[in-house]
Amino acid sequence: MYVTGLTDSPNFPVTPGAFQTTYAGGEDDVFVTKLSSDGQRLIYSTLLGGNDWDEGYSIKVDKERNAYVCGLTRSGNYPVSANAF
Repeated sequence: MYVTGLTDSPNFPVTPGAFQTTYAGGEDDVFVTKLSSDGQRLIYSTLLGGNDWDEGYSIKVDKERNAYVCGLTRSGNYPVSANAF
């Protein structure tokens, strides 16, 4: 089960190896979390954010288990991967 949303928590739970392990500041950061099928265990959790507000609204996972998050950002320094559009 994958979940996305927004948080302003400086101690939001992230897992080892997360893409972004610390809250970036601003109003909100996006979170992407994978829970066990029964919803009881945290499998993976990361933050995604920059210096302004960032909000995750929807998440889709393809058959290779790549997660795609839709949302909004007003951060000029929002983290992106190489060759992002």
